[in-house]
Amino acid sequence: MSRYLILFFAVLGFTSLAHAGKSSVQELQAQCEAARDAKLTPEREALIQKCIQEKNKTPEKCERFYADHGAGGRTAGGAGRVRLYNDLPECEAQYKAEKEQSTR
Repeated sequence: MSRYLILFFAVLGFTSLAHAGKSSVQELQAQCEAARDAKLTPEREALIQKCIQEKNKTPEKCERFYADHGAGGRTAGGAGRVRLYNDLPECEAQYKAEKEQSTR
């Protein structure tokens, strides 16, 4: 199931590049998030499986622990976490559109 979802987001990402000039900032944001999710989902699933196998924790605990993998923000100790995959072309198009919109 997740492989089909990843494939869908990859196709969506490639087609979105052709229409990026016509898209609104909200559409570009959705495309960025879809592209990021396509990259993060397999990583998250691998981390969850590793957690289950190596740390002998329940799937629920591992899923809860890795639910925000790649999201950025703050750790429990207050340190910053970088949001992963902000450098994807879909995200760069969103940031460019936001910058252009704010200078108008």
